[in-house]
Amino acid sequence: MIGIISNADDEGRLVGEAAWVRSQVFPYDEVSLDDMADDLCKLQADGTIIQYEVDGDCYIQLVNWGKYQYINRPKPSLLPSPPGFIESRPTDVNTSRPESRPENVDHSRPMEKNRIEKKRKVKEADPSLAKNAREVFDKWKEITHKTKAKWTNGKKERLVARLREGWSVEDLVMAAESAWANPWNQGENPTGKKYLEIDNIYRNSEKVEYHIENHGKRKAPADDKAASQARALAEKNRKLREGAKA
Repeated sequence: MIGIISNADDEGRLVGEAAWVRSQVFPYDEVSLDDMADDLCKLQADGTIIQYEVDGDCYIQLVNWGKYQYINRPKPSLLPSPPGFIESRPTDVNTSRPESRPENVDHSRPMEKNRIEKKRKVKEADPSLAKNAREVFDKWKEITHKTKAKWTNGKKERLVARLREGWSVEDLVMAAESAWANPWNQGENPTGKKYLEIDNIYRNSEKVEYHIENHGKRKAPADDKAASQARALAEKNRKLREGAKA
């Protein structure tokens, strides 16, 4: 938590991508993206931070920043504020700052209780979301050969978020197939790193749309045995999808 506070701007905001947060908070420690994403979800669950997206980019807002931090001559944040979030502004330097609160929240109860109730209502409204997210995860493991990948809350929330936006299981599986066949995602990029994690492929709706639009237009390196297997699997899934529609 201290690392997040120290990387926040004068209005308590910072970039919310798990990979970026990990690079700033744990630059020399072996912390996985999944563990980092889970830690951020726990901080949000207890009302410490708000994770949100604006124009497809992820951000973090520290709740009650204005209550506990006083900055002389603060600079305006270059990052967008969370939708419906009321900034805490002191009216007098000698008075205490009001607590920062999101709008339209019942403050007669603790924030965490509101969050838990909201999650419970969403779950009751569509109990199939978690099941479908797990199905996508299992397909993603098969496509990317990440057999040791674990099913975590971070992965679940990322996939459920995309499903709530209207993407189907078939759409998300297709996005994974396309990402696997993309040389850039395979490491042919300036960093030399592979971008095949759940957080990479399903970061936001725009990413999913991009991969689906390019499905079948690219081929992974021909000398990569795993890539050949992935293409065969993609073709198998395509035929299954076509058979289901027939």
